[in-house]
Amino acid sequence: MGCAPSSDTGTQYASLGHHGNTNNDETRNGGETIKPGKDNVDFDDTGNMETPAPPDFGRSEYIATDVGTKERFIDFRTEGGEFTNPSRPSPNDNGLYTEFEFTVDVAVPSASGLQWQRPAEICQNPALFTDGTTRFDIGQGRVGTCWFLSMVANIADKPRLLERVVPARDYKIGTNDYDGVFHCRFWRFGHWSEIYIDDKLPTSGRGGLYGAHSNTDPNEMWVALLEKAFARMYGSYDEVSGGRTADAFMNLTAGVGEAIKFETMKMSSQQLFRRLKNAFQSPTTMVGCVCPQKSDGQHGLVGGHAYSMNGTYQVGDNMLVRIRNPWGRQEWNGPWSDGSNEMSQYGGSIPHPNKDDGEFYMDVNHFLKYFEQCTICNLTPDVDRDGTADTLNYVTSLFGNWRRGKAGGFQSKLQNPQFCVTVSDQEADRDGNVPVVVQIVQKTSDRQDDKVGIRVDFYKVLHEDSDILVLDELGDKNNMYLIDFSSCYRFNVKPGKYVAVPSTMDSCDKDPRVLKEFLIRFFTAGPLTNPFEIQDSTTVMTGKGPDLEVDGSVLQLGCSQCITGKFVSGRNAGGQISCRDTFATNPQFFITINEPQSVKVEVMQPDQKNGFPIGIKLFETDRSSFQSDYNWFAQNYNNAVRDMSGNDGPFSYGSSVDCGYKLQPGTYVLLIHANGPEDQNDFAVAIYSERPVEIESSNL
Repeated sequence: MGCAPSSDTGTQYASLGHHGNTNNDETRNGGETIKPGKDNVDFDDTGNMETPAPPDFGRSEYIATDVGTKERFIDFRTEGGEFTNPSRPSPNDNGLYTEFEFTVDVAVPSASGLQWQRPAEICQNPALFTDGTTRFDIGQGRVGTCWFLSMVANIADKPRLLERVVPARDYKIGTNDYDGVFHCRFWRFGHWSEIYIDDKLPTSGRGGLYGAHSNTDPNEMWVALLEKAFARMYGSYDEVSGGRTADAFMNLTAGVGEAIKFETMKMSSQQLFRRLKNAFQSPTTMVGCVCPQKSDGQHGLVGGHAYSMNGTYQVGDNMLVRIRNPWGRQEWNGPWSDGSNEMSQYGGSIPHPNKDDGEFYMDVNHFLKYFEQCTICNLTPDVDRDGTADTLNYVTSLFGNWRRGKAGGFQSKLQNPQFCVTVSDQEADRDGNVPVVVQIVQKTSDRQDDKVGIRVDFYKVLHEDSDILVLDELGDKNNMYLIDFSSCYRFNVKPGKYVAVPSTMDSCDKDPRVLKEFLIRFFTAGPLTNPFEIQDSTTVMTGKGPDLEVDGSVLQLGCSQCITGKFVSGRNAGGQISCRDTFATNPQFFITINEPQSVKVEVMQPDQKNGFPIGIKLFETDRSSFQSDYNWFAQNYNNAVRDMSGNDGPFSYGSSVDCGYKLQPGTYVLLIHANGPEDQNDFAVAIYSERPVEIESSNL
């Protein structure tokens, strides 16, 4: 998505924005107490900070960071370059550094009549910072970077986060060591990239900056230089015109965000306000919002534009949000705006400088009416969606790549890389569940045109043999792929083994661009153990899991048993009932039910081209052993137990076939079969129940 440049002369596009905290405690979230940061990190303190190092794949332990997280990196790529950073360039142009190949025409191909000028040619007393930093420093220029600058405004009020991006001591203007080099860092594909540029900025030639600028002091250069460095990293200013605020957040903090779309959100205005209010209790939370094109010009708003949000206030029954335009001007002029009747009557209880600095208040209901979404971001995810980041301070990063034979797209999802991890019981709730957030990030060579649809699916290991894995898919079972740099998925799971499967929407045969590197990040409350990639020699089968629809609602069956076997011709591949000589040799399961309950039976086979239809038959019996008599099956075939749909059992193609039953106490024989005696393949049978049942097996 794009965003509106402050000149108002270009095309305007929809985009996201982000927030920043204030430097004064009285203006932080209505004067309420801010919670301590992660591991009590003081985000106003820039002391004791270390230079971020590239991923160290040789270390098996988690390494503490300057912002309270603990990181571990594992490399499963079959090909891919090393994570290295350049050295500081040396002067090459009359004692200063100039990047000759990055001409102004390359940097801004869509504009003409521009020229490069160094800060000393633009203002009298240039400095990186003057009197610290604040969100009010940010002023957008004629480049559509509101999505990026709204996030820059947020970290401007968080010195520790800003120092990690812009090391203050590294820009030496005004000293004898000045060399014309500006240095900053952006988080990109799993590591902090060191960016060095010359400090020439695009101007109209009369000293007027074309791009971003400081809105508080014309001598302050950090905003303009940071925007140029961001443009240089991606190739040009045009390349960074338009984007998602969540992506800017990730580039500037390595954190994650969640967009709330108002049209589809399932919460009231009071609930949204409460969630935002909770969010601002954390010193690292950042919020952005999108004003859609349809709201352009209404009460002073700019449509197709990203704003940042930096606080909530409640005045009586009025729930207010504080928003800032990254232009540094042009504010909302409706109720609760500067000079409004509401502000004149009640404004004494909230801080509000009455000037056109881009920041304003509006009621949450007007916010919902004129904006279309907001994005809540933090260094670690908000699992329970209460607005506050949870204690998922362990970040496990797995690097991999889609390659031929391992880029099957959504139609052959298991023909993609598969990674197994073990989740500990740390931070388990009273029900024994543990929060896990899984994020996938794709590597791109071109910011605008190299993105493909991506997702990552998460499976519980239901059964494990030496060469067989049986998996239950968790979360929303759909094929929704997002054409974004990253995507996040939240789960509450029991401690145990799980498998992550990253995939692209299209296979490599359909779209060769999917042959690229990816990063999977796990956010957990404790360390993950024994991460490994599942090899091709392992047979993997997946099912739909314990959910069973009963009388219009979904019942999650709490007990499960899984049994694996193999259809072998001449032994237990009995085929259908028409195969008189072999049908009774099919795999059977003797089930004892001790009390009335719902039961789900699911039969799985490998997702391969040589799959065949699978049938399920359940018979009630008064015998205490398996049936080996074909005549018994033939006589009782039409009396098979009816499933919840009223059928006598499915017979269909697919990697899994399932049906649900309401069973009374008694003994039952479950028989599974393929199409004919010649069909051979591995299989797994999962039996889910409300309460424990007794199962014996035969003919496996």
